[in-house]
Amino acid sequence: MMRFDLIDGIDIGKDGGAWLRQMREAAGLTQREVAVRVGLTYHIFVDHVEAGAGRIAATALARWADALRIDRIEFVTRLRGFDDAPRRVEKALVEA
Repeated sequence: MMRFDLIDGIDIGKDGGAWLRQMREAAGLTQREVAVRVGLTYHIFVDHVEAGAGRIAATALARWADALRIDRIEFVTRLRGFDDAPRRVEKALVEA
């Protein structure tokens, strides 16, 4: 089993946000319904994440996967593919 607490969170950007929106719509859920399932007070955060402006905390990854009815490992694997943090770090090192 993957230890989600070992992940520092995922910055998914616009492509990852678009994928999350597709998954939410495929599950037939509104942003408000996802927010409730994830345990968020405000559904606007779901909108921010789908727009690529929000970050899903490591402690919330399992709840997001469950809310969208996606296997947890598959969910994290897909989102990590959108995370450009490693590329940003590499770019910063090259430019230093």
